[in-house]
Amino acid sequence: MKHFIITIAMLAAIGLCFINSVYGQVDLEVVWQRYMYPTEISFAKWSVDGNYIYCAVGNNIQKLDANTGQWISAFDNTSTPPVYGADMMAIRYSDDEIITNYGSYIYIWDILTEKVKRVIYEPQILNGCIGITPDEKYLIIESYNKDHKGFIVYNYKKNKIDTVINFEHMGWVNAFSHDGKYFAIGSSYEDFYKKWHQLVTLWETGTWKKIAVLEDIIVGSSKGYRNLKFSDDDKYLAVVRENYKAAIYDLNVKQIIHSSDLNRYCMNAAFIPDLVHYLIFYVTQNNEYELELHNLSTKLKTYNYQDHIIESFGGPSNWKIFYGGGRDTFYVFKNRYSGVEEPEETKNKLNIFTENGNVSIQIDEVVTDRVEIIIYDLLGKNIYSEVINDGLTGVKYNLKTNLATGVYICKFIIGKKEYSKKFEIVR
Repeated sequence: MKHFIITIAMLAAIGLCFINSVYGQVDLEVVWQRYMYPTEISFAKWSVDGNYIYCAVGNNIQKLDANTGQWISAFDNTSTPPVYGADMMAIRYSDDEIITNYGSYIYIWDILTEKVKRVIYEPQILNGCIGITPDEKYLIIESYNKDHKGFIVYNYKKNKIDTVINFEHMGWVNAFSHDGKYFAIGSSYEDFYKKWHQLVTLWETGTWKKIAVLEDIIVGSSKGYRNLKFSDDDKYLAVVRENYKAAIYDLNVKQIIHSSDLNRYCMNAAFIPDLVHYLIFYVTQNNEYELELHNLSTKLKTYNYQDHIIESFGGPSNWKIFYGGGRDTFYVFKNRYSGVEEPEETKNKLNIFTENGNVSIQIDEVVTDRVEIIIYDLLGKNIYSEVINDGLTGVKYNLKTNLATGVYICKFIIGKKEYSKKFEIVR
């Protein structure tokens, strides 16, 4: 097992060296920053086009300009009760709806009219967290009251409960994989010997069956979890516990690949959409803020920004992050790559075309030399290669491959010259 783990670490390091040689070093560039006091933001979600950020503020929703940081509007909340704030927030992009909940009430907000359009009252719900399946058909709602402990599968379209799952745990957070196949639950429970546990479980969407236990840790109190987040390719899960400890899990092998520093309080962790990096936020014992940028093998940089919310938007090569905490300063970051640039000769000569995962290449001149094409993923793994012995004549050439969504590097070896060009597959 030790040799296996060392081999995995070595392969990851080789892959990351490959990435840096093509992309250069990743960094966070501040687009804007704004001190929010006295406004306190508890949850936030990006609009479907990335131009706005919808923020849960008290018992209302406020709309923020994602490009400038200026408030645009506050929703009409005259029909909602004067509660302190939302327990959770989700967005149904297909119907332009925002979903919040408080106690036994679920509020459906219309993004276009900026008003509450529907209220769902479900007495089985008591201060439960809420999640929405990526296909937007179901709500997963924690149910914790004197009659039932577990979760409810609520059919959103039919406006009724489909399934009630018994799960004698409390203190929930949940997260769905981006492909919609799985969801994770972080909870706590007390065993027969009156010992409290922190528990992370994986479940299958649709069957609503538990398929794996990632961790089951004995702790000294009923504290559960602050946050769970899948990476954009669903290969990893960030787990942040209420006792300010965190871990990054490799979901393929169900093992921890990174644990937080036990000498600091870990408040949050989330992945960057480039599929390679993640952010982890600490508060030191001297009350200093430290936001760290990591790749899958090491820490790269530390920033002094406070955190409570990390919400990302975009794809592997063009992403933005809304970041901040409570009433303090919020930021929007974007990706900034420093280092290797593609030579102008390469940019002008080589063209890559993609459609539904299919890839075509074109070289804007007649090439009679042997041409070798190699495609790597972001970890440097060779996933496709082809040799064209007869050269290319300036027309499109279809490669015999179909790729998943992501960012790739295509290496052209033409005679004795080599060129590399990055490209993105978006399905």
